[in-house]
Amino acid sequence: MTTLSPAAQSVLDAYYTEADRLDREVSHEEMLAATLRAAADQVVPDGPKPSANSDFHLMNWTKSLDQYYQRQQTRDELLAIADELEAQ
Repeated sequence: MTTLSPAAQSVLDAYYTEADRLDREVSHEEMLAATLRAAADQVVPDGPKPSANSDFHLMNWTKSLDQYYQRQQTRDELLAIADELEAQ
């Protein structure tokens, strides 16, 4: 078996440890939700919003802000799927 990257290992660990974390038997939906949340943390981590008070030129700040909102939207969509699975 090959060694996983830290990101992949984190997602796999989230899948296998969800039952231990909750100290009870966990449904497949809850395990998948935990896995999706871990993947979201690896792919689109929750980071700070770019500040207008930084040394960015206006155009760079606008681009950074657009990228921030795109990442947040992607993260929110992944987490919404996890919430829906967990609600089952």
